[in-house]
Amino acid sequence: MKKYIGLIVSILVLVLFIGGSYIIYNSRGDNSTTINNEENEGKESNESGETAEDSGGELAEDFNLMSNDNKMYKLSDFRGKIVVLNFWATWCGPCKSEIPDFQKAHEKFEKDGDVVILAINLTDGARETKSDVIDFVESNNLTMKVLFDEKTEVATKYGINNIPTTYVLNKEGKIYKKKTGMITYDELISIVSEL
Repeated sequence: MKKYIGLIVSILVLVLFIGGSYIIYNSRGDNSTTINNEENEGKESNESGETAEDSGGELAEDFNLMSNDNKMYKLSDFRGKIVVLNFWATWCGPCKSEIPDFQKAHEKFEKDGDVVILAINLTDGARETKSDVIDFVESNNLTMKVLFDEKTEVATKYGINNIPTTYVLNKEGKIYKKKTGMITYDELISIVSEL
């Protein structure tokens, strides 16, 4: 009888462990995808996905990236405009879900002329190729600037471990907000309107 009690207790502990793991996993939300096995050390996220450690107006690191229209873009060329940087990939479900909102925002911002969206694709050549991205851009009629981060150097500079991740930079090129996870059209418009 003691043998069965021990077995029952072991099964209960295993069930509780699996159930607890499931609850913890689901509480993280399904609005971002980890791009590697490293966790974002030292940065905890709140429920909305915004990092708890904001840069406090730190100047965004400059970069040069080629776009899907074969032009080279330098971040510092957009000084004087609000810049939205969105790190994404076509294999990332949450990224694909938010792309229509970014396109809609791009169309609104393009009319105003004060805001530019740079969709920075993690084009590593393995999980994501230029042809994957170009096919996606064409099939979704995207007109916003899509930049290829072919060596993921820019993603590394910006500490991107999960995608989608969005940065909003003020007109001086300083980081105003960072959000890890999906962002909606209304959220993006609201953040930009604060500037």
